[in-house]
Amino acid sequence: MLILLMVLMLAGFTAVPHVLLSGKRPISKLIWIGTILVFPGAGLIGYLLIGNDRVRRRRFKRRTRQVDHPVIQRQPDSDAAGLEPEDRRLLKAVSRFCRHPVTTACGIDAYYRGGDFYADLIASIDAARDFIHVEVYVWRSDGTGLRVLEALVKAAERGVTVRLLVDEIGSIKVSEGFFAPLVMAGGQFSWFYTFHPRRNRYFFNLRNHRKLQIVDGRIAYLGGINIGREYEGRDRLMGDWKDLQIKVEGDVVNHLEEVFRHDWYFATEEKFSLSGYAMPERQDAACAAVVVESGPDTRKGVALNSLLTIIGQASDCVELFTPYFVPESALVSALQIAAAKGVRVRLMVSKKNDLQVLVDVARSFYDELLQAGVDIYEYDRAMHHSKLAIIDHKWVLAGSANLDARSMSLNFELGILFRSAKLSRQLEPHFEKLFAQAQQIDRERFARRSTYHRLRQGFFGLWAPLL
Repeated sequence: MLILLMVLMLAGFTAVPHVLLSGKRPISKLIWIGTILVFPGAGLIGYLLIGNDRVRRRRFKRRTRQVDHPVIQRQPDSDAAGLEPEDRRLLKAVSRFCRHPVTTACGIDAYYRGGDFYADLIASIDAARDFIHVEVYVWRSDGTGLRVLEALVKAAERGVTVRLLVDEIGSIKVSEGFFAPLVMAGGQFSWFYTFHPRRNRYFFNLRNHRKLQIVDGRIAYLGGINIGREYEGRDRLMGDWKDLQIKVEGDVVNHLEEVFRHDWYFATEEKFSLSGYAMPERQDAACAAVVVESGPDTRKGVALNSLLTIIGQASDCVELFTPYFVPESALVSALQIAAAKGVRVRLMVSKKNDLQVLVDVARSFYDELLQAGVDIYEYDRAMHHSKLAIIDHKWVLAGSANLDARSMSLNFELGILFRSAKLSRQLEPHFEKLFAQAQQIDRERFARRSTYHRLRQGFFGLWAPLL
């Protein structure tokens, strides 16, 4: 037994240099080293399974070169023309972080409930003529999942090219056989495969959290809604569910298509071309936009730096909506600075949560934000799953990323930054109603919470760097 313990401790010591050389934050390194040394064997196994937060993946076209797409031929940043200088600089800064050019978006619509989104998505699938590309994090094998799958099967049967990409960890409860009807109909299905021993991949904690659906290169949907009955508010345990999915048209769809093509290549090693299709050209009456693509295969901090950039320019208001709030210290500081400048900062977190422990983790950050003047709201009438930032009534950042370390560093995430006062006006009435329904956290009352709750929140807050 003693020999086994010594072997495990020696193995743990050999893992310490790997932790030190990783790109993790110092506090994360300390926690992992402590866990490996204090719990020989178990700590090392845990680190090997979920400690790695970077993955290399080959891209068949570098972002820095001309993108292999029949419509994307312009020089980056050309669509920032005509805006105020400070807005142009912000768009270019985010563009450099994300390595996606400034482009345009139009025909934007929003869906706040799964049922409304599914109805429009299925209508678009039914009208598809050329191709349908779908990737999601969670796909349930329930009535809702079957309904959307049947629409894809019918599209494949009439000759539409259908590619479906699903994260194998997020959808661990559904078998591959569930998607067999699509393959039999001529469609293509693949797991994302961050865990794939035959390809030397063992990344349990690196997940494709993106939700993206593209139809004929004309229409794209992205946001927080997966495929399952709970997103329609029909799950008995979760009850009502509020979310956000954005429908978009215009040139930005071509850039979203590039994201899908690289994800499909990562999963299947198949290259496919769109050159045979009549892709839509640019449209008028469009707003400037940048695709915010982040993940463990990109430069660190893409999602966080993009958000910090627009918060740093705020002069009037910052409104953030997230189901899970486990912020990086840089985000906490940015919100404190914005509030100190007189900017109205409002944060909404879902109190009704599918991971209740994360409510305590979020509350461990409330004191320093409340003291800085940040208004914090907890929504408890439903699971509030929207991931959204609205800045100065003109900047809108929507997508799949939560305000937690996992979305900022570990997950493959996808969003769009829009420069659009029109879209802001479209979204704000819905979210103002949610603010009115939510419970605002009173600073003095929160400071008087019990010692038990303080200890509970403090304990769970210790694990924030790993969540």
